[in-house]
Amino acid sequence: LAAAHPLRRGDFTWLREQALQWLLGEYGLEADAARSWAGAAMDRFMLLRHRVTPHPEVDSLLSSLGRDYRLASITNGNVDVHRLPLGRHFPVAIAAGELLAPKPDARPFLAALARLGTSPAGTLHVGDSWREDVEPARRLGMPVAWISPHVDDTPLPIGIHRLNHVRELPQLLHSLVGVEQG
Repeated sequence: LAAAHPLRRGDFTWLREQALQWLLGEYGLEADAARSWAGAAMDRFMLLRHRVTPHPEVDSLLSSLGRDYRLASITNGNVDVHRLPLGRHFPVAIAAGELLAPKPDARPFLAALARLGTSPAGTLHVGDSWREDVEPARRLGMPVAWISPHVDDTPLPIGIHRLNHVRELPQLLHSLVGVEQG
């Protein structure tokens, strides 16, 4: 479906609704009924998609980080970050569907940098996907905190820092800022 509609490849809400509509049609529903049921299912999905309960420590972590840094969110998910319980911590939020360019495309990263008014070298990207977070951020010259709880002693390229958990982020930031100031 994404290959047939390349301009919509990052609009996961549209892709999911179209796929569901097609599937319902394959099971014998008329086009109007399939469209109606797919729309109703996606409405319900989106309602439930925004009903998340974050881990208890994340709110205080983001509050603390937000006092010293401007935070941004880049997601390939079809969520409105500002509707989520933690959305208030992110003055900048980029969703793949907004730009129709999901990660690893550079455009979401460049949009976030522009909205933050920062340079790649002065902005730490935090992510959990090597392909969708680490590689594109690194190509742009951003330092990266890669959340990868898998124990691996493989040396990482300069500027990429492995974290087991997001709780380790303040310590990494402290060490990076200390290096810059030293």
